[in-house]
Amino acid sequence: MWEEFLVTPEQMIDAGERVVVLESLCGRGKGSGVETSSRSASVWTVRDGQIIHMATYYDPQEALKAVGLQE
Repeated sequence: MWEEFLVTPEQMIDAGERVVVLESLCGRGKGSGVETSSRSASVWTVRDGQIIHMATYYDPQEALKAVGLQE
């Protein structure tokens, strides 16, 4: 459980019909008050102006590989 949780987009990368969003995650535990932060990425697939799929990757490099890009 989180008392506070924030996902902040840091960079968006065009990959054709998909967009990779590199994100920072910050949160604070509800009971413990412990703060944590990490990075992740999401891959959004867009067709005809609509989002049809979204996948989250806890390793941003894996997201880039999934769309054929390497950083």
